[in-house]
Amino acid sequence: MLIPLAAFKAFNADVGLRTKRDFSVFIGFGWLLNNLAGAAWGASTLGLGGLASWSEVPSIFTGWLIGNLIVTAAIAPLLLRYGTPWIEEHELLVTRCWA
Repeated sequence: MLIPLAAFKAFNADVGLRTKRDFSVFIGFGWLLNNLAGAAWGASTLGLGGLASWSEVPSIFTGWLIGNLIVTAAIAPLLLRYGTPWIEEHELLVTRCWA
């Protein structure tokens, strides 16, 4: 989903998470809102596709959300904080694509 990208652009935040403000944008939009939307999308898609009954969707949503929150909290901040400067330093990024 493009929620974090839109938020980082709208709030002019740095994806390298260099300040507390950048980290706050990541937590609010990249961690919480993006995972809420993803879990809702995934669980409801299973219900719509008939792969799960609608009574199972809330528990699927909860499990999906918790799993994503844990993994995102463990991996994404480290990759953004330490990977972004490395990618920028080695000029491996695309600029002005979303400008």
